[in-house]
Order: sequence, then C-alpha cells, then structure tokens
Amino acid sequence: MAAGIPLNPRSAEAKARSGQSLKLGLVLTASYMVAEIVGSILTGSLALLADAGHMFTDAVATGLGLFAWMVSERAPTSAKTFGYYRVEILVGLANGLALWGVVFFVAREARRSVRRAVDRNASTAFLVTDLNRGAKLASTEV
Repeated sequence: MAAGIPLNPRSAEAKARSGQSLKLGLVLTASYMVAEIVGSILTGSLALLADAGHMFTDAVATGLGLFAWMVSERAPTSAKTFGYYRVEILVGLANGLALWGVVFFVAREARRSVRRAVDRNASTAFLVTDLNRGAKLASTEV
C-alpha cells in the first residue's frame, strides 16, 4: 500500500469473478481440446490435430493464468514490495514457449502427412471444427 492506496484496487467481488471465469474457461477449453484430439484420430485430420494443439496452448495459458492470478493475490511483503506480480510475466513467457512447441510439433506432423497418403473423413472433421467454434465463443463469454 503506497500512501493509503492499495496496489490492487479491484473489489473482492471482481477478483472472485476473475477466478471463476478462468476456471470455467479452463474446463471448456480442456474439454474441447480432448474432443478435437479424438476427432483428429477418427478423421485423420491434421487441421484438427493442429487446432487441438492450439487449444492445448490455450488451456495451458489459462491454467497458468489461473495460477498467476492466485499467486498475485498474495499481499506484498517487505521483501516483495510489489507483491507477486512478476509471476504474471513468467506465465506469459511459459505460454510463448508452449506455443512454439506446438508449432514444431505441427510442422513435424505436416511433413509426415505429406509423405504418406491418408484418406480423411472431411465431413466429420468439419463437424468437429464447427463445434469448436461454438466452444470458443462460449469460453470468450465467460
């Protein structure tokens, strides 16, 4: 607290809503990620697998965001005068590294896919993709 002004002026109600939104977003994202992995296996669709990887990074980012939110809510101490806000920056770094991991994985799978001809079930892949759109819209509304 500097000159009587709290470092984090958000109300307790707003803080609780933020945590609940992160938890619900994590559940929605992780659930649909599993559905996309299953859809990718059933259809042989690299596009669904790539999007499942993207959903994985979203789930990791949301989970790390929830962790950072919980840690950053700790009160400042004499040793940590700005509290634990650095955790949020480290979470951003971890998220970026996870995204690069997905990029390399998808590139490897794309190279493998080009080398072998695989019959894909496009109608199922499109259905899973359309359902994905709904899941993403739902998680943005939380």
